[in-house]
Amino acid sequence: MRIGVRHNEKFMNISTADGREILRCDKIRYLEIYVKSVGVFSCSYDSSNRSLYRAFNAFFGKVGRLASEDVII
Repeated sequence: MRIGVRHNEKFMNISTADGREILRCDKIRYLEIYVKSVGVFSCSYDSSNRSLYRAFNAFFGKVGRLASEDVII
């Protein structure tokens, strides 16, 4: 993966000592944040936001309207 002006340029394949090829990718996941291969450094928080909303909706679905606002928050 490349970041910067030459992020779209083709480069030679990289292979391991046992002959397997290392695959290229457009983004790398690190600590629930995706670093994207673009002209300037950029991160994607879509996955972490989705996880947050999923957890909140699961919790709110169990508690529903029975608990007070203070308990929910």
